[in-house]
Amino acid sequence: MGIYWVPEHAGIRGNEIADELARGGSGLGFFEPQSILEVSIRDIQNKLNRWLANQHWARWLSLGDTPRKAKGLISGPSLGAKTKGISFNRTQSKAVIDLLTSHNTLRRHLYTLGLQNSPLCRCGRMEETAAQFL
Repeated sequence: MGIYWVPEHAGIRGNEIADELARGGSGLGFFEPQSILEVSIRDIQNKLNRWLANQHWARWLSLGDTPRKAKGLISGPSLGAKTKGISFNRTQSKAVIDLLTSHNTLRRHLYTLGLQNSPLCRCGRMEETAAQFL
């Protein structure tokens, strides 16, 4: 048993039956997806969104300690954050990225760069990091 190429209209019985069925099916017209699948588009969208969220969580968890500072500020993927982030202008986007990466003008980062004498915040009680600042 296998798949074999056969010349069309060569009188081979199986090929002729397949041609006849294809001709008959092409004249039936179009059915809407709901008629064929008997599943609503909303159900498909919900299922797809859940799958995407699961994929995103799996990716987030597989990063390990690489984005340690960002993970300290963000508990995990959020579908709502995407919409909010897209609405940011350039200045707002830069501020968020600076906080998440700790590449900012907070004293801890400036101290690391050698531009500040102390990493402590103005109150002097703890390091001025993005998490402390927020």
